[in-house]
Amino acid sequence: KQVPDPTTDNVRVMTVHQSKGLEFDVVVLPDLDGRLIGQPDEFVVNRPSPTDPIDRVCRYRNASIQELLPAGFQKMFDDQRQSEISEALCVLYVAVTRARHALHMVTAPSLPSERKLPKTTAGLLPLAEEGTKIVKIFLHISKEEQKERFQDRLDEPDKHWKFDKDDLNKRELWDDYQLAFQDMLNNCTTDHAPWYVIPGDQKWYRNLAIMQILVDTLKEMNLQYPESDDLSDVVID
Repeated sequence: KQVPDPTTDNVRVMTVHQSKGLEFDVVVLPDLDGRLIGQPDEFVVNRPSPTDPIDRVCRYRNASIQELLPAGFQKMFDDQRQSEISEALCVLYVAVTRARHALHMVTAPSLPSERKLPKTTAGLLPLAEEGTKIVKIFLHISKEEQKERFQDRLDEPDKHWKFDKDDLNKRELWDDYQLAFQDMLNNCTTDHAPWYVIPGDQKWYRNLAIMQILVDTLKEMNLQYPESDDLSDVVID
């Protein structure tokens, strides 16, 4: 229903970022056919690291112009694009993990004439139905390790940007989160897309375990080079 002011009604309307840390009985996502990345900003900026000041600015240019720019500027545009894609996928992740009982994802059906997936959130969904191999990895760290990492971010000024005071409030709900994680792992694992739980306290072991899973998955897929024409009679002058 429509209400003049959602803040005074039983129905709350908020952005994904406003819903951080909250859960809802039902989540409806009706705008999945929008482009994964919206209109670009007027200017693209570069920082050597997230805490460093801006050292390079360029007015946005289309792909054909970007190819003519120096390598450093091309990388700046590419980094900006990757950051926007990552942010869009993070927003989608937050949205789909807020539902407690029901999640409705509204998308238009594919057109018979479509030759490739559209660059939208909805375009990602058919992958699971068309034989794409999905590997889901859950990185789990102990409460003691989390404390050490939080403390390290406080002790190192260059890592202050990683620290969020709200994480301490979530830490108080550690046991509740463990139960929620267990429910997710029990209810959201399937034969074609199982969850792999990886201990993450030791990064070297975490990386080794993930690498082994990916290698085993690729072997199971038995990937082969595509067939080619007979090129034995080809001579290049």
